[in-house]
Amino acid sequence: MKHLIISSENVSSSTFDSTNAALVTPRNAVRIQWNQKAIRRWCAENGRPLFIIPSHDTVGKTQRLPNSKELRAISKCREDQTGELVSEVELAEGIPVMVAFRRKKETSLSKGASEIIKHIVLSNDDADADQTGGIVKLKQLPKVIFLQLDHPPPKVIEGPERGEIPVKLPSVRRFRIQPDKTRKESTVTITQEQYGLVAAFAFTDYQAQGQTIDSVIIDITQRQYRSIQRICRHLASGVDEDLAAEDTRLEELSQSTRARYETRHPST
Repeated sequence: MKHLIISSENVSSSTFDSTNAALVTPRNAVRIQWNQKAIRRWCAENGRPLFIIPSHDTVGKTQRLPNSKELRAISKCREDQTGELVSEVELAEGIPVMVAFRRKKETSLSKGASEIIKHIVLSNDDADADQTGGIVKLKQLPKVIFLQLDHPPPKVIEGPERGEIPVKLPSVRRFRIQPDKTRKESTVTITQEQYGLVAAFAFTDYQAQGQTIDSVIIDITQRQYRSIQRICRHLASGVDEDLAAEDTRLEELSQSTRARYETRHPST
């Protein structure tokens, strides 16, 4: 495995292209920073605007908007407190994304699934937003986000093209905050609406389980996680020929089945 460790001495740019590689790391903070830099680089290279999408937060049963103290308290909440939703999500059309949170009614999407953002339909308030600056901070949640699937599940609600899934409603979570701990203020309930999607340029070791990644950089820290060790053993052993042949057979079977179905049931 030593020859796979990236350094200036043993891995040259001609043998490994790190620009298109995903990162697998046991450190969530590293994953967040990598995604932030990777999505900005991708948008700059492809001339796409980066949308910063704010969550829609309300307080209590009256669903009033939070005040300044409550907003500060919400921004300090960890992801495990907010149910893996975040106050701001950075997305762009064409980037790979991962489903970080799935609502119970979203049967066509599963948590951890990786897709491509096909199209983002902005709200009426953001329809005329200036997108020439590269980074666009939206005022409201988008109306709908279309995701492109390589292998769409059966009975899925299709978008304009086959394999597109429209995510029309954001995910909703409720959690409690204490606006001012120094004054021992009572806690209030926050209802947060946000799209449960995150950029998929980097994964934690837990998120990477079950993913198919063409090129990957593994963050090997001093603390060796078992999942990272399993990935390293798989890389060292290489790709099983029988498994690769079975994947090819299943892919050909899927394509032939789809062709027969479309021949017998042409879309109108």
